[in-house]
Amino acid sequence: MMTEMDWVLLALLCSLGVFILGYRAWQRFQGKRRRARGKKKEIQAEKLLKEAGYRILSRQKKGHVAYYIDGQRKEQVVHADYWVGKGWHHYVVEVKSGRQANPQLAAVRRQLLEYKAVFRPHGILFVDMEKKKIRRVDFEGQARSFIPWLAGSLLGVIVALAIQLIIR
Repeated sequence: MMTEMDWVLLALLCSLGVFILGYRAWQRFQGKRRRARGKKKEIQAEKLLKEAGYRILSRQKKGHVAYYIDGQRKEQVVHADYWVGKGWHHYVVEVKSGRQANPQLAAVRRQLLEYKAVFRPHGILFVDMEKKKIRRVDFEGQARSFIPWLAGSLLGVIVALAIQLIIR
């Protein structure tokens, strides 16, 4: 036979179980809502990019990164929101909204650095959907373009050929 204290403990345990189930359901709902909002913002960002003259080359661009931990090879897939082009240049694009719409946040900055290492773009575009603004993010030491190098190399070859013709 159950005492009054047993009933109180059973009621508390049942309440706790209902609370945990409800909390998990609320978290799933919030996650779905956040993902849906993010998808909507990405579509708006695509329009913003096109209006700014960028060509959408890929959505949810995949990059692969290999690294070693204590000599053991590990691999990960990295996803960028967009891979776009403008002229001869290609850019990786990250779209953020809400509190994350700040490229100075440590987690966001690390994500952009990872994109630089994995995708090796001409530049990184950060789309702030709160301000509807496209921002270019560069890191010190990041080469902006290979075109000056290529032009210099071609000029060097032309000069060398011209010297060869003159000498003969």
